[in-house]
Amino acid sequence: SPMRLLVEATQVCRCEALFYHHVAAKVAHFMQTPKSYFVDFNRTSGEFALLSEVVHFGKNGLLPLKHRIRNAPIVEEQFSFLSKGARIVEPIVKMGGLVW
Repeated sequence: SPMRLLVEATQVCRCEALFYHHVAAKVAHFMQTPKSYFVDFNRTSGEFALLSEVVHFGKNGLLPLKHRIRNAPIVEEQFSFLSKGARIVEPIVKMGGLVW
């Protein structure tokens, strides 16, 4: 399927697994993430498993990411993602980066 191809091409499963395994605890003081109980990634198949706490979308202003809503993206949102992403990465780079 096109979605499977996109997932494989972007290695989103690997990125997600790496984030919860290596990064989430290091950014917890400035970025809220769900608690991860288990994460694993299989390099051969490209599949991963993540067991996390339940995320209650709609409560306390917590909304799902735009890609889960399925509306067409707009330029302002893309700039917002870039800007917020840069703010997330900056402290990690200042800490000396991460060793994968």
